[in-house]
Amino acid sequence: MKRSIDYDGKSQAAAAVDRPHYPGPDESSAPEPAGTPTHQEIAARAHQLWLQEGQPPESAERNWLDAERELKEAAISRRLIEMAHQGAGSVQR
Repeated sequence: MKRSIDYDGKSQAAAAVDRPHYPGPDESSAPEPAGTPTHQEIAARAHQLWLQEGQPPESAERNWLDAERELKEAAISRRLIEMAHQGAGSVQR
């Protein structure tokens, strides 16, 4: 009887047990958290920054990184505010 072997040498049954905990080589290691800015949102904000700066040449990378940072910080702030509001409602007097 021949056993089916997974890419890492495990049987398919063992790999199925591990799969939820250890993604394969073609899978992302972790999903993006909710509220993470999309590529399109970052691109739109980077374009706004570029326009605000007077459209300087060769500022694309800096604008992209600034836009990504701003949007991630805003998402974190929103999540913290939501958590604070949820926690405030859980206290009983």
